[in-house]
Amino acid sequence: MECAAGLLGDLPGVTLVTRDAALDLPFDQYQRYRLVADIIDALRVKGERLAVLDVGGRTALLRQFLPGDEVFLVDLEASSERGLVLGDGSSLPYADNSVDALVTFDTLEHVPPAGREAFISECARVARRWVVIAGPFQAPEVEEAETLLAAFIEDKLGQKHRYLLEHKQNGLPDRPACEALLKAAGGDVVSIGHANIERWLALMCLSLYMDRDAPLRELARKFFHFYNANLYATDHAAPVYRHALVAVFDGATLPIASRLLPAPVAPPGALDTSMSVVQELLRFDLERDVLAPEWARLDEVNGGLGLDLKGHKDTLLAMRTVQDEQTKMIGQLQEHCIELRANEEELEGEMEREAEESQAAIETIEQDLAAHKAKLAEVQRNLKSFKKLNTDLAEDAAEARSQAEEVREDLGKDLTEHRAKLAEVQDDLGSFKKLNAELVEDAEEARWQADLVKETLSRDLAAHKDQFAEVSEELESHKDINDELVALALEARTQAEEVRKTVSEDIAAHKAVASALSTDNAALTETLVEQQRLREESDAAREALRHELASHELVSTDLQGEVADLRAMLESAQKQSSAHEHVSTTLERDLEGHRAVVFELREELEKIQEATSGLEAERHAACEQAAEALQARDTAVQRAQDLQGEAQALEAALDDASSRANRAEMRVRAQGDELSALNESLRLVSEELCAERAALLELRLDQRKRWNNFKRAFGPKPTFEEAPPETDSKEPDPA
Repeated sequence: MECAAGLLGDLPGVTLVTRDAALDLPFDQYQRYRLVADIIDALRVKGERLAVLDVGGRTALLRQFLPGDEVFLVDLEASSERGLVLGDGSSLPYADNSVDALVTFDTLEHVPPAGREAFISECARVARRWVVIAGPFQAPEVEEAETLLAAFIEDKLGQKHRYLLEHKQNGLPDRPACEALLKAAGGDVVSIGHANIERWLALMCLSLYMDRDAPLRELARKFFHFYNANLYATDHAAPVYRHALVAVFDGATLPIASRLLPAPVAPPGALDTSMSVVQELLRFDLERDVLAPEWARLDEVNGGLGLDLKGHKDTLLAMRTVQDEQTKMIGQLQEHCIELRANEEELEGEMEREAEESQAAIETIEQDLAAHKAKLAEVQRNLKSFKKLNTDLAEDAAEARSQAEEVREDLGKDLTEHRAKLAEVQDDLGSFKKLNAELVEDAEEARWQADLVKETLSRDLAAHKDQFAEVSEELESHKDINDELVALALEARTQAEEVRKTVSEDIAAHKAVASALSTDNAALTETLVEQQRLREESDAAREALRHELASHELVSTDLQGEVADLRAMLESAQKQSSAHEHVSTTLERDLEGHRAVVFELREELEKIQEATSGLEAERHAACEQAAEALQARDTAVQRAQDLQGEAQALEAALDDASSRANRAEMRVRAQGDELSALNESLRLVSEELCAERAALLELRLDQRKRWNNFKRAFGPKPTFEEAPPETDSKEPDPA
């Protein structure tokens, strides 16, 4: 094969043309298209651009030979060529005289005999100037050559040629009859022959033979190039295989064959070289017959290896799909891990803020507790002083009682002496007592008018100072005692009220602190619930992560098993390909690629395992941090509970102190009531003495005097509430 390829490049005086891509076409195709293209070029006016219709030209090869013209295509079969119109040659979808030239290549012999006349008529109708019909026509030597070629294809190549079968079924066209039809259509006709029949048969066998075996196709391309560039022009010695029927219309000139093609004499040595190539191919054919069984076995092995390779590719594709899914899953896990880290950091920040707030609240509570303890100590000190004052008041009250008893005894003696005189004024005294009772009932209602009444009484007292002189002298000795007792009672009441206010304020403050503690406790409880929810979510996330890790381990195990199977299959493929060196080289490269992919898959598996280990470590760290946070929360809750207990104990102590203060206030009030009763007794005695000394005519005046004394003795009780608003109405004079 290498020798045959070298012969083409060593031909004397022959240069291979490489700039024209059409020279690489099979010689049979190049013959028909080159002949028609040369005819068109010979007939055109120099520089003229023609419109050419190729009937049956779905391959569009004519465009390579007429690049400067506009070539239209029509065919029964579709193709991907630009501008192809599907249509039948016997009924063309074009108007009359619509193109300059109509050409057709090896097409008429495939048209059934009944449709050939219509086909030729349609060609003459559409063409304005030229019709060129190229192809084989009926002749004994042409039919014999096609029969020999069909036998060679069937016997040597084991195939049947589709187009040769159609030639035999339809019969080759009759050239004189076709020329007569073109003449009848109004054209002048000339036939130009090409392709020596003997050379065509040999080259066709050679072409089909080389096309069957892939290693010979490059040699065939070079041989075609050699023929097309060097032998085509002289390959028209009679008898020929193909004729080009040229019909011209409207007085156009006919082509001259002698001007189109040179004399049918091959270049020196060209035919000898061709025979050398044929002989070399014959030797190759002998060797091929010997190697055919080995080639068949090699094809079988290659088929098996191809199936194995396809299986490997499918396996690799599946593994890459799994790898992509794993990469996607890893990305999702990493994103989930990032979210968990963000949630963890957010939770840590919230826990730190809550811890700071709890610490600040604890410090505030401790400060409040210290302040409450100081206030409680002060209250206890005040309570001790109040107890001491209560003791002193009790002693003063006892002394006052003893003095009152002495005075009562002295006055009792005077009362006995003057009882007779009192009988005379019993009636007036009864009315006075009735009036006194009414005044006592109205005393509470008249308190807010006390100032006005006092002013009125003061004016009355100023008018009657002389009349009260004697009574004032007698009661002067009792006023000091009464004033001291009243002052002591007022002071005790004031102190008790201040203590009560202080204790009330402390209790209110403690209640506010207790309310704040309850609020903080509720907030801590909500925080604990939220942290418990976060813990449950974290546990669920960890469980999902465990499941995902377990699925990753299963996938990794499956991948390892597939990799082991792949290795076994690759080793088996290596053993099978050891007998075929050039095939094993190709497979070795594929296997190296597979090994690289397997190595990459292993690395990906290791990365997945490392990522899994990292995620597991991060999960453990997150669990530990969550446990620490929960422990800190429990500590804060316990501290809050302790502070709440201390606050409750402090509140109980404050309640006890308040109770003791209330009891002390009640005792002070009782002592004040006793002092008021003693003062009342003294006032009554003074009134009786004044009544005995006054005359009967001055009874009203004496009653007013005693009322004034009564008001001064009782007076309005001291209160810490605001006095009622003043009014313009005046209470009528008791007189």
